[in-house]
Amino acid sequence: MLVPAGDFFAARQGLAPSLDDDAGSGLLRGAAVALADGSDISRFDGHMLVDQLAAALADGRLRDVRGAGAMKMLRLVPVATPAPPPPPPAPAPSPRAQAAGPAPAPAESTFDAGLDVAAMVAVLVRAAQDGVPFCEECARAAAEAAA
Repeated sequence: MLVPAGDFFAARQGLAPSLDDDAGSGLLRGAAVALADGSDISRFDGHMLVDQLAAALADGRLRDVRGAGAMKMLRLVPVATPAPPPPPPAPAPSPRAQAAGPAPAPAESTFDAGLDVAAMVAVLVRAAQDGVPFCEECARAAAEAAA
């Protein structure tokens, strides 16, 4: 049976008569097992098998290889799918990136991870309002001015 690419309905119409006898149903079940696409076909009825095989015929995963003359019995075989092409090679790093050297290590934080930022801001604002020095340089300058 010649099925145009992507024509599920033509494939289904060509396979459906095989359901009429036990031999045809057995051939459909054997073809589904040979397809081995991971489906558990043990509970499929004949119509479900026809749907699965028609889809495989339509998308090219399966083909009919009936012989000529007296050997016109349905014979479906899986089609080997070509391996996907390898991914393209990764681009070479730019010369500028190579010359830059290793990235600098991140600077350690001055503050603890548990710092209450809102409280720190309130203290600094209050100190600025009162004119109280809140850094070492300001405290030193204030001490020198007082001395």
